[in-house]
Amino acid sequence: MQEDDWVASLDLNDAYLHVPITSVSSQVSQVHIPRETFRVDIPSVWNLSSSMAVQEDHIAYLPISPSEGQPVLFIGALLRLELGRLQVPWDRWETIQTVVTSIFTVTATFCSWQKLLGLLTSAQDLTFRGWLHIRWLQMFLNPYFVFDQPHLLIPLPDNLRVNLCWWTIQSNVLEGIFLQPFIATPHMFVDASLEGWGAHYDNQMASGLWSPAQQVLHINVLELLAVVLAIRHWRHRLQHTSLMIATDNVTAAAFIHKMGGTHSGTLLAVTYQLYELVDSIPLAIRARRIPGTTNILADELSRPSSPQPTDWMLHPEAFRWVCHRRWTPILDLFATRFNH
Repeated sequence: MQEDDWVASLDLNDAYLHVPITSVSSQVSQVHIPRETFRVDIPSVWNLSSSMAVQEDHIAYLPISPSEGQPVLFIGALLRLELGRLQVPWDRWETIQTVVTSIFTVTATFCSWQKLLGLLTSAQDLTFRGWLHIRWLQMFLNPYFVFDQPHLLIPLPDNLRVNLCWWTIQSNVLEGIFLQPFIATPHMFVDASLEGWGAHYDNQMASGLWSPAQQVLHINVLELLAVVLAIRHWRHRLQHTSLMIATDNVTAAAFIHKMGGTHSGTLLAVTYQLYELVDSIPLAIRARRIPGTTNILADELSRPSSPQPTDWMLHPEAFRWVCHRRWTPILDLFATRFNH
């Protein structure tokens, strides 16, 4: 093992241990297991067969043989350390294809739909956009859980077929996800009102007004749509970056973080629009919720017809009293279009 390593595997299946050992530590390396100590003095990666161990003075000296690093199956995920990825195991991929093909071919029972949902749920965390492409299926099946009729026949709707086709493409499911943590480089602050949207990023600002058709949308939809418009505005500057989106709307932050939800079809449609844009740039995004009191500039940009929270004025009576006692100023530094 090396100093900066943050993960290693000990495969105890069939009493075999996979122990990486550096050349620097080769003369003194020991692997400690409760009540046992395995002493190894040869650098490399080796298979240690405990069934062939020779006990002497409570120290186990083991015959060893070189071994290439193998993928590790851990809690249903294929751990590929040499690639730095987590992947869907091949047997689960084949099972998904069998069940999806069956759903496409014949009218399936609610029990079969549940099986499909369980399979895709087990794979969603191991795919790049699995969370996103399972949402319509979850929304479709939600009403049927109330009846709890396993043998109820449920036909496949046409709009759901497109989402299930995504799971039949090998590169979508088997490519896996990277183990590297998300580290945001730039931050973008976004806000929306019933009047318009505003955002600022890297000392630049952008804003716009809603169309009459957009003004009737729920504020949560507008908040998420504001994120889409802001990213689209700066898309050429955001290429190959890891962007943290700051919003004071809890729902918008949750739909970005979880790649959708099951409570609003309109919000889910905007989420699809967002991630199609993100993947076309390409760009990695996360979202965090911030208090509205700290999102002042974006809020100002989204309300062009309202006074800005940073605009101040003296009380008119106090101002007249000062002018009467002193003099009338020539220049009003507090002047805006809202108080003049």
